[in-house]
Amino acid sequence: QWYQRRVSSKQWYQRRVHGDSSVIMNMLGLILLASLSCCLAIEQWMPRELGRFHLPHAGFVEVFDTEDGRKDMYFTTFNPALPFFHDPVFFLRNPGDFLDSVDTWGDKVQTLGAKASAFWPNFPVQMPSTVLGFEGVVQTSGFLVPGKSDGKIELYDTSNGEQGKHLAIDIAAGEDHDWSYHWVVWKD
Repeated sequence: QWYQRRVSSKQWYQRRVHGDSSVIMNMLGLILLASLSCCLAIEQWMPRELGRFHLPHAGFVEVFDTEDGRKDMYFTTFNPALPFFHDPVFFLRNPGDFLDSVDTWGDKVQTLGAKASAFWPNFPVQMPSTVLGFEGVVQTSGFLVPGKSDGKIELYDTSNGEQGKHLAIDIAAGEDHDWSYHWVVWKD
């Protein structure tokens, strides 16, 4: 009788577990079917290439939202094979206006500050107007490569959109040692 009760309990347990698992499996199957039908009904978003343009020795790329609502994109370049030569930084105003013609960006970019003025430009950093009273970009430069170690911290006024016409203010000028500057963090 004990053996029969044990078998009965085991049979009851198996019926109970298998009965509940079949309900659970049916529910999971229904959820999977609903998920698949939703995925097939919605068009998948995939990144795609919009175009290419050539910019020799490109380094960093950054896009900033300006206070007047436009966007400015900056491209730094550095050529380690040409020591003692300045490397240019380029910018493109409102790059979203030219997404249909990315292949022509090489013709549209302008040199920041009208000419190359720094060795091995690093990461451009946006400067809010609350810092000095005008909106700008700070371009750091310099690296450990011989001929590129005399770094600068150049400030460009971008508030009137003419960052390609005026030379920068080097706020690290007068240092008695060659320094490399990579980043600027605004603290108050």
